[in-house]
Amino acid sequence: MRAPERWEAPLALARERGPVFREPSQLLAAAYLEIWPMLSLAAQGRARTVLGEAFADPATFDRFFPAWARIARTPHELAQPLPDRAGVWNRVASHYAAQADWPHWLEAHDRATRARTQEIEELLAESRARQRGGDRAGAAAAAVQAGALTRPGRAEAPLFDQAVRSRPAGAPAPALAAAARAWLEWAATLAPFAPLPLAPETLERTARGTPGLPPELVAWALAAAGDLPAAELVERRQESQWSEAWGGYLLAKAALLLDRGDPVAAAAALAPLHREWRRRPAALALRLRLARIDPTLAPRGEAEAAFAAAHRDRWEATDWRWRGSAALLELLPATSATGLTLAFDEVPAAGAVVAIQWQGEALVPRAVRPGSELDLPLEIAAAPGLLRVESLAGGRVRPGRVTLR
Repeated sequence: MRAPERWEAPLALARERGPVFREPSQLLAAAYLEIWPMLSLAAQGRARTVLGEAFADPATFDRFFPAWARIARTPHELAQPLPDRAGVWNRVASHYAAQADWPHWLEAHDRATRARTQEIEELLAESRARQRGGDRAGAAAAAVQAGALTRPGRAEAPLFDQAVRSRPAGAPAPALAAAARAWLEWAATLAPFAPLPLAPETLERTARGTPGLPPELVAWALAAAGDLPAAELVERRQESQWSEAWGGYLLAKAALLLDRGDPVAAAAALAPLHREWRRRPAALALRLRLARIDPTLAPRGEAEAAFAAAHRDRWEATDWRWRGSAALLELLPATSATGLTLAFDEVPAAGAVVAIQWQGEALVPRAVRPGSELDLPLEIAAAPGLLRVESLAGGRVRPGRVTLR
């Protein structure tokens, strides 16, 4: 790396005359990273431009980023030559997570989310353009790529809707399987508490076109889409039905039957509901609804007493349930409230970042430390609601007491 005049000018000339070739920029970037402390401020400015060109290649970025992260003196300097891609900002976030630098992790995560959303929208636009041009296979492939990048939540539900409905109905899409399952599991937990942001067609297509889904999740999605005969066909084929895993489906089936004016069939659907589900707010609310329609099917006094007794203004750590990496708390507030206080019983010593959703709506991610309590401003009605907490970085967290305020 000595005598830069012997290599810098030839590589710079090659870079200028052959902009489509990556090698000159890559070689210059590698050299500049080696001698960075020796460069003048003006030379460092030129070198950042070269780094930006080299980092446009994902493999080069992966190879050179650790060296650049050691050189950059500030987060602003670190970010200057980086291309605006979700994968790049995720790598930057990992860099800050290793240092437990949560404020800068949050900034990188926000940029990654915005870049990922842009990438999804570009893929959906490509899918539409290919569809107009008659390239159905290319349109479907772009839609699958877009859908696979989405994350469950109300904000991205329209994007997942577009991705699923841009594909041929019923066509399997293994590349979309992980995202599709995550969306259906998210929707199934939310459905008893709030309107779903996914179209019935999306639920049905996802259930029919995703390989490897649990049968209870397929049955739930078909029932939620309004196709009860198809849902019951899945139900009849399973020997394991009426285990705890089928609770969400039975609630969805009973609610659909009540909507269609068939309380007798709704009561029959609720009869085999697992005992663990019977105590939950959504089941208590549905049984009360049934009792008010036809007290002969569910004693009204008992249903009203059970529903009233479940109202609370505080919940403990033992009230949380786990679904994968997400902690779920089903609330039946004693009164409407303008927010709640969320404590944490377990947080890594270096801290962590948590994602929080209320009724499927994401709040801004928060950094937490051992002993943290978060005051969350929310519009809370005296009706069943769902709070979801998940660690995004730093390790496992365990939420504790929740109090209305």
